[in-house]
Amino acid sequence: MITSGNMPDVGKNVKQMTAEELEKFLQEKADKNYINLEVNPNIYGQSKNKEVTLQIVNPKQNVFPISVEILDDSTNKTIAKTGAIQPTQYVENEQLLSTYEAGEYPVTFIVSIYNVMKEKKGETQIAGMLIIT
Repeated sequence: MITSGNMPDVGKNVKQMTAEELEKFLQEKADKNYINLEVNPNIYGQSKNKEVTLQIVNPKQNVFPISVEILDDSTNKTIAKTGAIQPTQYVENEQLLSTYEAGEYPVTFIVSIYNVMKEKKGETQIAGMLIIT
């Protein structure tokens, strides 16, 4: 039931946020609605070796887990997949599904974003290059 009347005085335990606290609070709220990615678009490997070096980081400010699938642009086939990468986790080595000869191969990183219920909520793509020596 709503009644009319005067608002009470400020309670004795109520505290005022500083400008810095308010900014931090608002930034944390905003960060929950965005995803930050750290991906080196170059993948490095050796001819006839399936292990490659790459850099995929799910930074600590994210609240969402991600996974990454890497496609060979010329065939549109998957060449590597990460498992789930939680915030504060990273991948620096991965196994290709097949070997490549020396050369440069355009690739696409497909980054899938999941909620806490492990449901896919979105994806983004990043152009990259597989460099085999």
